[in-house]
Amino acid sequence: MAHTSTFTERLNILLNKSSKSDSAVADDLGVSRQAISMWRSGERSPKKSTIINIANYFGIDVAWLMGYEANCEKSDEFRRNASIILGGFDAEDIAEARRQGAEITLVERTLESEGPITLDRAKAVSDILGVSIEELITEAEDEEDQPGIGLAREFITLFSSLPPEDRRIVLGELRVLSARQLSASDPR
Repeated sequence: MAHTSTFTERLNILLNKSSKSDSAVADDLGVSRQAISMWRSGERSPKKSTIINIANYFGIDVAWLMGYEANCEKSDEFRRNASIILGGFDAEDIAEARRQGAEITLVERTLESEGPITLDRAKAVSDILGVSIEELITEAEDEEDQPGIGLAREFITLFSSLPPEDRRIVLGELRVLSARQLSASDPR
């Protein structure tokens, strides 16, 4: 994985694109506004645990936030499709979803973010929107005429960023989905 950018550059991309102020992000992360300012300027760098919290907050891959290059094609497609679905909701639907406890702000932060979206964030967003992850990434299936290659590469990146216990959960869910797919295609 090639290192092509710095944490400061990537953090600035996320914060500039966010609809929240630096102060609001600082409050959400439990850090001071001054800390955000020093990270933005490159004067200081956060602790590793804080970098992980920032990546989790925006729902993006930690390696990408640290400045490493990653293929973001599937994540971009996911954002485009999720944005279309969210755009189909009227203000009343969104207000009702908030009242019922749906984390619309999580969806909005994900749509505003850059870089590869983590698998757990993609799952959370798809659950909130009421669609499958597959539906949100269908458009960009053809990387170099090899369906699924980009998705497979991005999945490996996302999967490797998960803690071991979450990997077991994801593998279990993939096995269930595979079994369903096999039983659906069984001509018996």
